[in-house]
Amino acid sequence: MAHRIFGSRFVSRKLKAWHNLGRVFDENDRVSIVDAVGEVTGGVTIEARPLFYTVGEGDTAQSLEARDGNGKPLAAVVRRPTPEDAEWRFFGTVSGNWTVEQFPAYAQALNALSDDFPVETCGLLSEGRTLFLALRGDGHDVGGTDPVENYFVVEISQDPGKAHGILYTPARPALTCVSPTPGTPPVWSPSPPNS
Repeated sequence: MAHRIFGSRFVSRKLKAWHNLGRVFDENDRVSIVDAVGEVTGGVTIEARPLFYTVGEGDTAQSLEARDGNGKPLAAVVRRPTPEDAEWRFFGTVSGNWTVEQFPAYAQALNALSDDFPVETCGLLSEGRTLFLALRGDGHDVGGTDPVENYFVVEISQDPGKAHGILYTPARPALTCVSPTPGTPPVWSPSPPNS
């Protein structure tokens, strides 16, 4: 997924993204959703712009507003240019009552979650189309010996027709296979930190 990070718009509690992208915040910092989203989406503005088309040629050409089958105006969802991408980016077409909500407004609505579920990572993907957050839940041990970390991953999309989502995913710390003697069965043990 690192190849989809927009510029270096990524923050993390533990590690930078591949290719040293983004910023790492201190393990003990309590970073709010509002602060993390504000950092990775600063200067990103999404707009809905009216769509027009031209009929006729030369002196008889007319510019008409594009409309859907119900007669409602169509709009293009676009991202304004940013410091790392000087181009306008087209995300799709919408009609009717669709309105743009900026990423910081979603962050404000979700911010109370960061009181109980610390922000682990936050990033902006695909030219600013998608925001993601990973929030850490309480961990537990399976059978008293197998640690499991729990995460909630939030995805907020500005792509028309794509839903926002939250999913739960457990993760086991990295395991290493150790086979001390050739021909003996492997022994699985937790990897040392940062291995």
